[in-house]
Amino acid sequence: MIIKRIEKDEDGTVTLFVCADVEGGEPDYSQLEVDRLVEEGKFPSLQADNQDINSAMAEAMSSASSMQIKVMQGASSPQGADAMQTETVTDKYSDGYFDSYASLEVHEVMLKDQPRMEAYSQAVQRCKHLIEGRAVLDVGAGTGLLAMLCAKAGARVVYAAEASSMAVDAAAIVRANGLEGVVKILRGPIEELDLPEKVDVLISEWMGFYLLHESMFPSVLFARDRWLKPGGLMLPSHSNIYVAPVSMEKLKQEKLNFWDDVLGLDMSHLKTQALQNLVSTPQVDILAGDQLLGEMRTFATINCNTVTDLELRELVKEMEFTVVRDGELAGFCCCFDVQFEGSESLPGKSDRVILSTSPLDPPTHWKQTVVMLGAFPKVAAGEGITCRMSLVQDADNPRHYSITVELPEAAQNRK
Repeated sequence: MIIKRIEKDEDGTVTLFVCADVEGGEPDYSQLEVDRLVEEGKFPSLQADNQDINSAMAEAMSSASSMQIKVMQGASSPQGADAMQTETVTDKYSDGYFDSYASLEVHEVMLKDQPRMEAYSQAVQRCKHLIEGRAVLDVGAGTGLLAMLCAKAGARVVYAAEASSMAVDAAAIVRANGLEGVVKILRGPIEELDLPEKVDVLISEWMGFYLLHESMFPSVLFARDRWLKPGGLMLPSHSNIYVAPVSMEKLKQEKLNFWDDVLGLDMSHLKTQALQNLVSTPQVDILAGDQLLGEMRTFATINCNTVTDLELRELVKEMEFTVVRDGELAGFCCCFDVQFEGSESLPGKSDRVILSTSPLDPPTHWKQTVVMLGAFPKVAAGEGITCRMSLVQDADNPRHYSITVELPEAAQNRK
């Protein structure tokens, strides 16, 4: 391989930017293929592009603390090395978030989520007329499923960005399905990648619990602003967060009342601590429809085509509910849906695809998120409830949100 450029960081790390010696008959290796060769101890020989590079190489390596290699795709083209895309080979961008998506179990859960799978599959098929022959970007590609769906829908090229080590597996899966000519796996956070062109379609499965948990969405917005052509297609295009009052009788029995009688012994002293545990962290669980004490209210509506990162840092809304049945108000349930605009444009398909995580719809791996009040006031059918909810991005960990629910004093004093 030919060394086109050399850079040295302050910590002594030397980065070699290389490309294949195509004229010499060498294959045009991808970054992932080079990584694999290095791991197997079969790395191709390196040669400097010119004498200046050779001298710089000798000087840099004399005091290097470590070395990394970046493949410059297509650097032998007329545009030259400086115009070429590079793919990151190191794991310097990985943190606990990216590491978690290297786990096969995480992807297995998502791939077995039938409503999720059906919604994305249907959306891609119904948007085939907008995907065919065009460039697509998949942000957070994981196993490469969405990228391959778009390839099979006729995309000219799909750039699949994945920051975790699952990118290596995704590349193998793409090859196994004969789609490597269309799907290009790019390793690294989207903020650090350079694409060779703007794209017509941006697809991503970025949603977390209560929609915004994990805060992957800002990365999607970055990709939208940086790489999506004006008027390009966002999949999904719109999203909503919904809230409803709920009862949690089973949870109360299992986590609180349990302490009243443990083998005939009174251990209720621990109920205060148990209640604090329930209140300190939102409960993620699959709720039954009959646990809803009121109709869903829309907490937030997000247009993925226009929303900004700043607008998502704090969401606040006061909502009013009418109780539909007698019960104990344990807290407020949060769920969401995402919609795929463009999916209604296909002739004969006027209904757009919607993926919902409501307790009134089939369960998903997102389940529902319940913010507990710390008390269980009784409410009666026909009664009104007012609450003020806020989602505020955590300053210390921007991947998380702090969720707060406030009730009027009169509601808090109910017994």
